[in-house]
Amino acid sequence: MNRFKFIMILIPILIFSCDRMDRTADEVTDFFRPPPVDPVTRIIKISSTVGYCAVAGMAASQGCTIPNATIMERNGHTLVYLHPDHEFPFPFINSDGDIIIINLKLDEDLAIMSLFFTESIKMEEGFYLSSMETFPVIYEEDRITAVYAGNDVNVSNDVSLEIDMDPLWIDIEIGRLDVERPQTEEVAIDQNAWIVDVYHKGTPWNLMDDNYILTGGQQKVEVGNYTFHSSTSVMQMAMIETILTTACLQNPSSGFAVLREIEVNTSSDNHLKDLVLGTVFFTFHQECDGLVKIPLATGNFVTSIGKEYDLRLTE
Repeated sequence: MNRFKFIMILIPILIFSCDRMDRTADEVTDFFRPPPVDPVTRIIKISSTVGYCAVAGMAASQGCTIPNATIMERNGHTLVYLHPDHEFPFPFINSDGDIIIINLKLDEDLAIMSLFFTESIKMEEGFYLSSMETFPVIYEEDRITAVYAGNDVNVSNDVSLEIDMDPLWIDIEIGRLDVERPQTEEVAIDQNAWIVDVYHKGTPWNLMDDNYILTGGQQKVEVGNYTFHSSTSVMQMAMIETILTTACLQNPSSGFAVLREIEVNTSSDNHLKDLVLGTVFFTFHQECDGLVKIPLATGNFVTSIGKEYDLRLTE
């Protein structure tokens, strides 16, 4: 009888303990998650698009012919319409509509541009590129450089075929070209700028053989209050000397990226619902396989160390 009582007492204890272990295991499983690769892919796609259009805009203003494009001069601007049958080196740039490049030429080697897409281009699931606010472009002997910031993206859906800027604003825009190319992610994030160097190999009219070097960083803060929960998130990202060539469009051939993410989700009664806290270090490689490797990660993303993930650059 004593043994029976002992067993009856032990069973609920074991059941309770197993239930606690199952819930703990579920919580641990929920804590660890795949790394956020999409933001890296997005920046590579946007930067490549900006670089390509910068080269096309400078080539057009210098009198070069661009296949399947309409080029016209209007009120001191060079307007370039890249039509849907225009051949792009990057598959993801292909659009069902025109890409309009508005080029305000300041001198032979210096311009301010903006971009509009009559049909938005998919950069990643749920994010489409529809416009780029004004950004400076400079032509040099070996490369064409454009500098933009994250807050230049999708500012307006209203198409304006002129860049109306006073001299002070122009000076501020041109001053962005003076930003130094950072060597560390901390400096890149603080600068809040993306530098796109397009090496044209002495043939700026040939848009299909260029090499792109992407460097820069940004920080994004979001706060949301909803009916049943609220969220606060901070994402910092930097990319250093990331080289993308038309010889391999599936992934950059060298360079690295760093992404830090903090996100707190709480319920309406201020109970913690979810926490994201981690850093991911991405490295690119010579193999043209569409993958990016993660040699180092912390927090929620620590289980991704040593793994490779698909960049989906060609989608």
